[in-house]
Amino acid sequence: SPSDIDLIICPLTAFDEDCNRIGMGKGFYDRYLPNCINAVKIGVAFEAQKIKKVPTEPFDYKLDKIVTELSLYSPRP
Repeated sequence: SPSDIDLIICPLTAFDEDCNRIGMGKGFYDRYLPNCINAVKIGVAFEAQKIKKVPTEPFDYKLDKIVTELSLYSPRP
């Protein structure tokens, strides 16, 4: 069950400092992550994948953290 999951590592192709992500374009994680109410959602990327601002839509799902080889990013309050 998605509510039994504690940790999710998400793939991404690009991200911004506010933990928005661009995935692979199919929306799988944007549909699945809201069901994982107990999970910490972390993206793993290279710093080179960071862009200034990810264009977002209301259905896009923000991650809790993004880890790169140089930094740990968290959403701004």
